[in-house]
Amino acid sequence: MVGGLSLDTSIFPFILRGLSLFGIDSAESLIDVKKEIWSNFSSSWKLEKIDENIKDISLDELPNEIEKILKGNQIGRVRIVYD
Repeated sequence: MVGGLSLDTSIFPFILRGLSLFGIDSAESLIDVKKEIWSNFSSSWKLEKIDENIKDISLDELPNEIEKILKGNQIGRVRIVYD
């Protein structure tokens, strides 16, 4: 959110793909509730073995990965790393 807190976009791509965009307004939540939720994220709700589904690629490999995505052949998550 370097550019600010506003999100200026259309929901049309979500509709086309049958996706839902959900959000939670936690600004008015009590701090104890927030602490409990963040504690759950780091313990009982923590995703196990998430790094096993992340593939590291370089910027040079990005075009090939985009082709996989467009063809529906990409599995897991892709993280772009650079030195």
